[in-house]
Order: sequence, then C-alpha cells, then structure tokens
Amino acid sequence: YLVRILVAVELPLLALCLFTYVSLGTHYGYRNNVEEYSVILLLLWGLVLLVLCVQGANTIVSERVHQTLEVLLTTPMTGAEIVRQKAAALRRLGWVLSVFLLTVTGVEFLAEYGNQRGQESDHWLYGVCSILSVGIYVPMVSWVSVWIGLKTRTRFRAIITSLVVIV
Repeated sequence: YLVRILVAVELPLLALCLFTYVSLGTHYGYRNNVEEYSVILLLLWGLVLLVLCVQGANTIVSERVHQTLEVLLTTPMTGAEIVRQKAAALRRLGWVLSVFLLTVTGVEFLAEYGNQRGQESDHWLYGVCSILSVGIYVPMVSWVSVWIGLKTRTRFRAIITSLVVIV
C-alpha cells in the first residue's frame, strides 16, 4: 500500500512543482527568491508531521486498546525488539513521506540556484542541510511519537501529546 500512496501522491506533487517551476520561469524569469516552494514545503512538512505523529502514537496504544499487548509481552522477545518491530512499519512510512519532502526540496533547489551555475557560492550547503533535516527530523518525530505512545494509556491522549510535543 505504501507504493500506491507513493505513486498517487508523488505524481501530482511532481506535476505541481514542475508546473510552478515552468510558470515562474516564463512569467518572472528565473529569480533567486522562490517563495511558492517554501509554502508548498511548509504545508507538506505539516502533513508529514501530522501523519507520523498519529501513526507513531497509535503503534503501541492500539495494542493496548485491542487488549493484545499482554499476549505480545508473553512472546520470547525483548521489549526493545517488540518496539523495534512495531516501529518498522512507521520507518517504511517515513521513507515514503521523505520522498515527498525531498522532491519539493529538490525542485526548490533547482529553482533557487539552478541559474547560478559557474558562480562561486555555497548553495550546495542548502541542499545538504535540507537532506539532513529530512533525514533527522522524520525518524526523530517517529520515535518521539512511539515513545509517547508507550507512556500513555489512551489513543486520544497519545495523539494530542505527541502533536503538542512536536509542535
């Protein structure tokens, strides 16, 4: 199902980014300050954080709500191994959501700095920092949400607490 989500969201997102890239180039010339991508990226980060918080908070709480946590704890696995395996689905979801963020970041990087080839600058640092922010924040949000889901008893409290902590 993650591949279907990836294709269903990535194609329209890529089309929107490329349409914006072409329309900005024809109407304004290639300018150095492209705010439209920042707005798209901000909205996308908000949605990604919301999805990760909800899914992460629900990983352990759903076991508690369905009363299967006690059965899961009787298996001959350590607690860390149980949490790691429950968070594996969240890790795969994080990879898919990271593709969306990196797509918009890549197109924004091309729009901002694509016309400045041959000039001495440190624009590559923006790209590296953007990739690192996706690589750090997506797993961090996932694990913080899972940790909060471990500590809380109800689904609603876990989701709200993880959203508040992340914000």
